[in-house]
Amino acid sequence: MAYLDQKDKVILEYLFQDAWYTTKELAKFAKITQPAAYTRLKRLENEKFILRYDAIINYQLMPFIKKSYLCNLNEEQTRKIREKKECVVLLTNVGQYKHHLFCWYKNKTKQRRFERLLPRKMEEFILGKYI
Repeated sequence: MAYLDQKDKVILEYLFQDAWYTTKELAKFAKITQPAAYTRLKRLENEKFILRYDAIINYQLMPFIKKSYLCNLNEEQTRKIREKKECVVLLTNVGQYKHHLFCWYKNKTKQRRFERLLPRKMEEFILGKYI
């Protein structure tokens, strides 16, 4: 079993807040040298304490119309929708509606064109405050 000392925990704590910290900054936070911070960082990656570095997108600032749909699609509709770049995510559900779509549109015209592919019976939601 891998061991984490206090310096490793400090590095992980700061990386959790911001994955863009440099080894120089991490070394300063952990009160170690920059080469030691680099070595610890590589060990944490190799031992799978760090799996990847992610970016968190502020979707509210994205210049798109964002909508979500709950509906039941047949195979032909599913195939056509998967080909459309407006559909960011297509999930399969269990329940009243078998499909959940997340879509981004550049403008209202593209939105209306895409919505013609959807069945009449559906629920739709404008995503904004939370997505």
